[in-house]
Amino acid sequence: GRIERRRGEHHRLAAAWNLRDLREEIQNLLVNAPPALAPDAARAVARLGNPRLIESLASRGATLQLRVATTAALFEFDPAIAAPLTAKIFHEKLSPSEIEILMAEVALRDGGSKHLAGALAGMKIPGETALHATRLLDVSGKKHPGLTAALAKAGELKPLPPDLNPQDRDALLARISDGNPGRGRAVYERAALACMVCHRIGSEGGIIGPDLSSIGASAPPDYLLESLLSPSEKIKEGYRMSVITFKNGNVVSGAINRETRDALVLRSAFGRETRIPRKDIASRETSPVSMMPGGLVAGLREDELVDLLAYLSSLGRTTKD
Repeated sequence: GRIERRRGEHHRLAAAWNLRDLREEIQNLLVNAPPALAPDAARAVARLGNPRLIESLASRGATLQLRVATTAALFEFDPAIAAPLTAKIFHEKLSPSEIEILMAEVALRDGGSKHLAGALAGMKIPGETALHATRLLDVSGKKHPGLTAALAKAGELKPLPPDLNPQDRDALLARISDGNPGRGRAVYERAALACMVCHRIGSEGGIIGPDLSSIGASAPPDYLLESLLSPSEKIKEGYRMSVITFKNGNVVSGAINRETRDALVLRSAFGRETRIPRKDIASRETSPVSMMPGGLVAGLREDELVDLLAYLSSLGRTTKD
């Protein structure tokens, strides 16, 4: 809540001002920090001169939350050390938010993507983890072909190709009338797909992407299929992604959530907010890439995709349609 956000800001300021007398207090808090606060506390401890403690906790921390936070913080100081620890954590059952904490640092830091691709060589990780990590790369504002390929191999992903031939596309569309909208709704609401983070249906969901409450009445099935397979080809006006380049060369991307005279808040495609001081920004551009990841339906079976399309096609339609 608001208190946790303020405490996180205090930790960032303590690190920025090099207030070493607060180091012990922050170190003690780090071990018992709530999830929202742990990443900031870990970075503050490392910046205040104790990266070795962070490395030790990343390797042997008592909780998964602590290992995720400290491993993410390590990318700022040594991606070569952080990458193998990330690959090891990827073997565990991670929530989408834990994957996002790690991948935000991988995509942001110089060498992070390359080192993690190397660390994943020859390894096997859960398909859901590989898929979510790949989606995050898709909307990071940069290309990561090496890491994308490494994640696909480690997670044994077999993505549905965006360039289905006309016969396969027509065959899939022909099955929609036999699809099950109820099962499709369950697919839509899966946390791993994160549809509800961005899109609203009725009174539920996010506002980063277009409202889907009546999408079935306004968009034909072939348009919906194209939007799922190749979202960057079908970007609705007003929902384009912003790419922010920092003066140090780092890049982040997302939707501008709010702005003040001194800073802006960027919200990622998966709902994570980042406050960016204007003094740190070198450039701000509108990306031709959709905030909706290209591999969104890569992990679905064909029957699940058919059910999802049946559900979306039903939205806003009356029984007479």
